[in-house]
Amino acid sequence: MSKTILIAEMVLPVLSPPLNGCAVTVEDDSIIDIEPVQILEKKYPDAKRIDLKNAIIMPGLINIHTHLELSGLKGCFREGIDFIDWIKGLIEKKRVLKRAEYETGVANGIKELIGTGTTSVGEITSEDISPYMLDSYGIRGKVFYEVIGLSYFISKYIWFKKRAEINRFRGNGLTEAGISPHSCYSLTYGLLKRVGNYSIRHGLSLSSHISETKDESEFIRSGGGKIKELLNGLGFDTPLPFHSYSPTFYFNELGLLRKDFIAAHAVWVDEKDMDIMKESSISVAHCPRSNLFLNVGKSPVIKLLKTGINVGLGTDSLASNHSLNMWDEMRSAYKLHRDDGLSSHEIIKMATVNGAKALGLDDKVGTIEVGKKADLIAVKMPENLSGDIYSDLIRETKNILITMVSGKILYQEEKGWN
Repeated sequence: MSKTILIAEMVLPVLSPPLNGCAVTVEDDSIIDIEPVQILEKKYPDAKRIDLKNAIIMPGLINIHTHLELSGLKGCFREGIDFIDWIKGLIEKKRVLKRAEYETGVANGIKELIGTGTTSVGEITSEDISPYMLDSYGIRGKVFYEVIGLSYFISKYIWFKKRAEINRFRGNGLTEAGISPHSCYSLTYGLLKRVGNYSIRHGLSLSSHISETKDESEFIRSGGGKIKELLNGLGFDTPLPFHSYSPTFYFNELGLLRKDFIAAHAVWVDEKDMDIMKESSISVAHCPRSNLFLNVGKSPVIKLLKTGINVGLGTDSLASNHSLNMWDEMRSAYKLHRDDGLSSHEIIKMATVNGAKALGLDDKVGTIEVGKKADLIAVKMPENLSGDIYSDLIRETKNILITMVSGKILYQEEKGWN
């Protein structure tokens, strides 16, 4: 079995203090040793050495909310656009996108992810293209098949089609299928129930947009507002059989909230919602730049974390963001929430440890520990050290030296993609 010793100035396990003068030994797809360089070289004299010199080895980044199939729409919308106008525009633009354009966008998106240090994703697929392309590039993650259906006959056909797609998908061991009921306002009550029951029966994770906008909260409480107007404009009646306190309450009343559920955005949530989130052990995907792009509001991240809710980071799509670079997302989160008390260490955790937990991968990735999978990245040591290595990394990191998934190098700065 092949062994590789990764050597750098620092190893950053994330959940334990930084290690200077240490290296990481990888055998096949796993981490087998973390010790001082000299000890590892004596223990494994035949191992391949990769000396990264003035660098930091850390866990690969985990982006828990993406829509890679929308990557071809980068630059199509102005920042600050009204959310409802954006939805209308998105529907129109998706109608004319060809499969080849989807494929090109997904390929470019995956390359950007890997080239900026992302090793795992929580991807939403509506066109059944990204699952197979993620497999081919060797990135890890969960692919949530998006379900939308607002009338009985349409939803019946869509659900039959989505089940066929899910059943057909067989990952390469790194990717798994899940389901994404899009939102409380884009599925009928009956379809949401079917999705929930099916996911439980087959052990599939769920991800849904919850409380992304104030309009969504208004709609779920009264059945009116801009969401109602949007649905009527699309030719649909209100899909709600009853009104609820909030989207969180609605999903909980349908029995969908549980440990393997990711709530994307969660901007308009209050203490009652958070209590339900904590009790049901769901995770939240915080997407600060998308929230700013669509002007939907500021997520109460500090309250979520203090309540004990697991919060990871997501870039969302390039239809509502400028990049898929998680370092850009971390910088935005730090700038947005630093004065509220969110630490740089917590942000790095959100992009690694918390993301792994959200995707149900925390037994495999998210930290550097013996026995975990070798999903690792190396970044340049920051030039200006402040004593807080986490804030230094967030401030300065732009380039990735190496990206490794399951012991395989997918990207090297001087060589590009393997």
